[in-house]
Amino acid sequence: MMQAFKEARVIQAKMSSIAADLGRNMAVPADRRDAEAIGTYWGLIDSQRPKLSSLYRTMRKLEVKPRKGLLRSEAEAQKTMQRDVKDLGKRMRLWDDMSALVARHISPEPNPLSFNVPDAGDDGLLNLFHNALFRLANPNGQSQNAEDFGCFPDIPVALPAFRDLCRVVYRLLLVQGRADTARFLDVGCGGGAKVLAASHFFPGCDGLDYDASYVDAAQRMFYLTGSTSCRAFAADGITYSNYAHYDIIYFYRPMRDDALLQKMEQQIFATAKPGALILAVYDGWLRPRDGLDAVNVMGPIFLAHGTEQDAATLLDNAMYTDTRLITRSRDKPYDVGFWEPILDAATYNAR
Repeated sequence: MMQAFKEARVIQAKMSSIAADLGRNMAVPADRRDAEAIGTYWGLIDSQRPKLSSLYRTMRKLEVKPRKGLLRSEAEAQKTMQRDVKDLGKRMRLWDDMSALVARHISPEPNPLSFNVPDAGDDGLLNLFHNALFRLANPNGQSQNAEDFGCFPDIPVALPAFRDLCRVVYRLLLVQGRADTARFLDVGCGGGAKVLAASHFFPGCDGLDYDASYVDAAQRMFYLTGSTSCRAFAADGITYSNYAHYDIIYFYRPMRDDALLQKMEQQIFATAKPGALILAVYDGWLRPRDGLDAVNVMGPIFLAHGTEQDAATLLDNAMYTDTRLITRSRDKPYDVGFWEPILDAATYNAR
């Protein structure tokens, strides 16, 4: 029995080493991926499945003795073996999923980006609850000070449309290698409903608003919902100087006055960091003006300080990502062991 545990540990350590090499070959865009190398490494891992399955069956026969009759060292050893059995069982149950995941990296298929991704459930019901949250988060009207300055009042945006926009942006961030650290900013956040929605996709989400009463409402809503990754602050979007701190900058008609809107656009596009994604969501014919230092990627998404080729390459590589959020090893409620390098490398094909 003890020999089975020792052999299982040795095999898993060997597989972790191979998986690290496999992961390095998977974690590149589809057009630069070495499919033959990925297949070779996976074959080395998959060849261990029969032996590891046999060892797992033997390990499951472990006789659990009452702790009362064991020495402390014996009790600790038994506890360790019980944990080994449990962990290995969970890892074995992931095998087929990992096989399919690796296969998608060997033979990737394009999945075009779309702002109309089908989703289970009723979008009407989704909007109903979003609008309720919007009103509860910010029951107050716009302040006179903000109205006099030329700001629009807080404008609700259909949640399904915003969700699909975030999905597309998330896929672009995967290609840029920034999905795990991306910071989102909503310029003219109002009561913060979109900031809260964005936090499902991005690890750090901020909202900026000229109206201090809106900021107070947003902060209160974040507190009540336990949203530790969200915050709101008062600032003038026209003169704000820290746009370069963000990877995604979103705005939806925050200014009524066209001249002020133009100044805000100029400040955002000029001071955003290279590679930032600017989500300039307007209604109808209105779009950012010519001459701004950014290039359109698709729809309302612009790439700051990029070229047409940069945008085309980004969009092409993003087609080999999935619409679902990536599952990292840390997202699993248990130690994935030898699968960790593969899970953490698979940033282009979600599972």
